[in-house]
Amino acid sequence: MSNVWCSRKNVNKTWLKHAVNRRLSDIYTQQWSAEVLSNGQCTNYRIIKKSLLFEGYLTKLDPVESINLCKYRCGSHRLPIVTGRYHGIERENRFCTICNDQRLGDEFHYLFECPNFAAERKRLLNPYFINRPNTLKMEQLFNSVKPKELVDLSRLCHIIMSKF
Repeated sequence: MSNVWCSRKNVNKTWLKHAVNRRLSDIYTQQWSAEVLSNGQCTNYRIIKKSLLFEGYLTKLDPVESINLCKYRCGSHRLPIVTGRYHGIERENRFCTICNDQRLGDEFHYLFECPNFAAERKRLLNPYFINRPNTLKMEQLFNSVKPKELVDLSRLCHIIMSKF
């Protein structure tokens, strides 16, 4: 855009406005992406949120259900992965406090692995997500456009968070 400032020719004001807005948006998106990638607390968020876009679940779901999903997605809960940080526990030692599997007590574990939530998981999640769970399936689940799937996910997240 340096040519705009160096040129003595008339510049289309509409083009200039759109060009500046586009440039500012690109800069902000790059900064957001860099912050998310460099922040150790955003591991779960990195899996779920790939681009800086409005999340449809915020308008598709009841406010209570939206809040449950938002809290779970953003790490605004009391799972061991978060509370361990407050107590100075190294990330790899923030184990599940419910089961005896010595697994990391993170969002993925409680949604897909912890045996204490097996019944709720089976009742609320599609078998596709339960069988051989992985981070790609987690991303698909949280980015679903199906309202029932999102409502059920929100309910499971609420059940998990209520245990902590």
